[in-house]
Amino acid sequence: MGYLSSDEICKIVDKLVGEVEATGESHEDAMRLENLKNLIDLTDSCLDKIHFASLSSTKNEASMREIGRYALQYLAASAGWFEERKKRWDNEQ
Repeated sequence: MGYLSSDEICKIVDKLVGEVEATGESHEDAMRLENLKNLIDLTDSCLDKIHFASLSSTKNEASMREIGRYALQYLAASAGWFEERKKRWDNEQ
C-alpha cells in the first residue's frame, strides 16, 4: 500500500468532518458548528504532533534534525500567517 497524498488526506478529512461554513439556516449551522469544533480539535492535535516533531531540530542524527527543522519552519511560517490575520482582525474592530 502506498502513501496517501496530502490532497487525498484532506478529502478524507473533509468527508469525515463535514461542512463548516455557515449557511444562515439555524438547524444546518448548528450541525456545522459541531463540525467546526471537531475540525479545531483535530487541528490542535495535528499542531501538537508538529510541535513534538520540532523538538528533534537539535538532535545529532541528520534524519531527526531534518524532521525537526522542517516542523520548525512550518510553525514559523504559520505564526507569520496568523500574525498577519490578527493585524487584519484588529483593524476591523
